[in-house]
Amino acid sequence: MRVPAVVLAMAVLASPAAAAGADADVPRHTLRGQLTVKQDASIFRSCGASGRDYFLVDAAGGEVQAAYTELAGATGRPIFMELRGVVMQGPASGPGAGMERVLRAESLLRAEKQGLGCRGAVGRIDAMALGSNPAWQAELSKAAVTFASLQQPGMLLFPPYPGPWPVNGELRYEQRSDSGTLTLTFTAERCRDAASGNLYSLSALAVVNGETYRGCAYRGRAAAPAAAPAAARERGGWWNSVEVRWGG
Repeated sequence: MRVPAVVLAMAVLASPAAAAGADADVPRHTLRGQLTVKQDASIFRSCGASGRDYFLVDAAGGEVQAAYTELAGATGRPIFMELRGVVMQGPASGPGAGMERVLRAESLLRAEKQGLGCRGAVGRIDAMALGSNPAWQAELSKAAVTFASLQQPGMLLFPPYPGPWPVNGELRYEQRSDSGTLTLTFTAERCRDAASGNLYSLSALAVVNGETYRGCAYRGRAAAPAAAPAAARERGGWWNSVEVRWGG
């Protein structure tokens, strides 16, 4: 059986030898963009008018490729992803040759087949939590914390979250204001939104004036996301994730 070139390239660049070249002293980058997998290559194009193309290597235990396969349904369809890893120089020969950059993705922070994707403004927020049935959304930032839901009239405002984000990736926010009371809990675990199918590295629980809302979450650029904690990764990939189901 002939092994596709892209698989061979990913095996080499995700190998222990390649990992040794991407040690703890090498800067990690968080990139948002579109991943497109074709028969001969996986190409990640970063967001923005001046977006760059990267030859994608899945060094996250296969999570990136598995998420793409689940959400895209077929090769050639671009899927929005937020990845963290090491940017390397493109190979001089072999698969990926001719590409200026390689992204060795070490963790998958989110993957969305529905949503704003690159159009989403995340630079000003620390985290976004969201769910459905009923639709709800909470934004956590150093300017204010907001909550909106079909069950709650208008936008509810609460005191800002001063930060920083805890090192272990988990956070609990409790405040009250003229809008009432709000408790937000972010847990570092795989979360699949059952309504959209989107995948996230955080689950969210919101209790607003006694009403409970469950959903998923992701961190904004203001929070400088780090890789998922080892404990969360050891709980398994997306297939063993916490799945948020609505109703019942």
